[in-house]
Amino acid sequence: MQASSRAAPPVRADQAGLFGAPVRVRFSQCDPAGIVYFPRWFDLLNGVVEDWFGQALGLDYRGFHQKRGIGLGYARAEADFLRPGFWDDRLDVFVRVVRVGGAALDLGLTGFRGDEPVLAARLVIVTTDLSQRRAIPLPEDLRAAAERYRDACHQDPIGET
Repeated sequence: MQASSRAAPPVRADQAGLFGAPVRVRFSQCDPAGIVYFPRWFDLLNGVVEDWFGQALGLDYRGFHQKRGIGLGYARAEADFLRPGFWDDRLDVFVRVVRVGGAALDLGLTGFRGDEPVLAARLVIVTTDLSQRRAIPLPEDLRAAAERYRDACHQDPIGET
């Protein structure tokens, strides 16, 4: 018998100190059975990232795009769906900085229904020049805010470049 390569599910107590956003699952995010349709999870997570930018980092997510011409697109998005999400669930989703790179910000997000883990995701944001459509280094204010957040949450930097 082969051992599972899957990591242990996240534990709510391990989220202490991280930014957490309350999320309510809406009818429009579910399939006919009332279960969250898997691509809608990524819409929910992007909303949490937008809130994290403003509330935890003190940065204007919309301003990056509309005022500064800097895209915050995803180069990688993956999720482990640990339990189904249901219509009208009240979830808490937490954001962890996994890595601050040259042009990328690697985030880990975990979602809980009470103490029950529902979702563990990884989103890698790459900053881009919207007019030239190419990757650019992380803006200094974003880099500094992400590093402050990581350090305040007592997270270990992983592969920082």
